[in-house]
Amino acid sequence: SAVNLEGTWQRFNAAVNPVGEARPAWKILRVLGNLFDLRGFEQLSVDDVYAELQAECEHAEYRPLDITVIKASASVGTLQRVVAPTLYHNASIVRHSAALQATECVAAAHKLILNRATATTLNVADEGEITLSQGDFSRNMAIDFDDDIAEGCFVLVAGTAESVGFGVEGPFKIGRIGEGGV
Repeated sequence: SAVNLEGTWQRFNAAVNPVGEARPAWKILRVLGNLFDLRGFEQLSVDDVYAELQAECEHAEYRPLDITVIKASASVGTLQRVVAPTLYHNASIVRHSAALQATECVAAAHKLILNRATATTLNVADEGEITLSQGDFSRNMAIDFDDDIAEGCFVLVAGTAESVGFGVEGPFKIGRIGEGGV
């Protein structure tokens, strides 16, 4: 079982039966726990394991992923990249799902996001495309604005085609397409 990024519990059935005398991992661990007289290995079925796992997680606080950055200040004169995880870019399976990539929450993940004050300072306050550069690498990309992003910072989500080639550490330059940028 797993808890997805929306906090929903999900269970899965085995895709194939174990080969030969192979056993599911939970059964092997149960036998080993019993051989060593360890507590907590009394489950008799996968349903028992699932129920115990849910009971253990009952009071855990769920915090959804969000790209909102608490207002703070980056160092003066520098641009700081905020690498934010998003709902459908964290694993290969979800990144390659056409249905998940077509959802509304994914649209912002394919843009560089910064606040309007930083955009004004960089002379890129218009919507449209900008050029993001890091060292010798640059890419044109769409921008969006969110004033919850700290001044001097920008969000570029990891795991997207747009973020491939960019590192976490600067220096970064953002400018209009064809211009140098700051």
